[in-house]
Amino acid sequence: MDGIRVLVVDDEKDFTSSFSRILKRRGFKVDVAADGLLALHFIARSSFDVVVLDIRMPGMNGFRVLREIKRLAPVTQVILLSGQFPAKPDGNASCEGAFAAVMKPFPVMKLLDMITGAAVHGRRLRRLPRGGTLLSGWECPGRI
Repeated sequence: MDGIRVLVVDDEKDFTSSFSRILKRRGFKVDVAADGLLALHFIARSSFDVVVLDIRMPGMNGFRVLREIKRLAPVTQVILLSGQFPAKPDGNASCEGAFAAVMKPFPVMKLLDMITGAAVHGRRLRRLPRGGTLLSGWECPGRI
């Protein structure tokens, strides 16, 4: 898939630096934000296929950023990252509209495949007329 635009949001500079290099080598177009406010600045000014978003960050946490992303850019797909996910009563991660939730550390190739799948899904949503069926009921289909 050509030209997948990814925004990587994490306060760990070593992670964002190394992961963005991996993505760029694979042909992804990548921007990096060190916090939630900067991520929302990017979202407001540009279009992304996928946001890879850490949950635990200083200031605005990942869930709050996710809600704002979904308000500003509803078809942008978000993959949540964390070392530990807050659980819902049924034991599943609380995804709040994310495409997927990924536990750190993660297998890089699987996450790359998940990013591609999320981009494909988002592009399908963009082609649907408003109110299309794919827009409803999509909640965290995968975790790795």
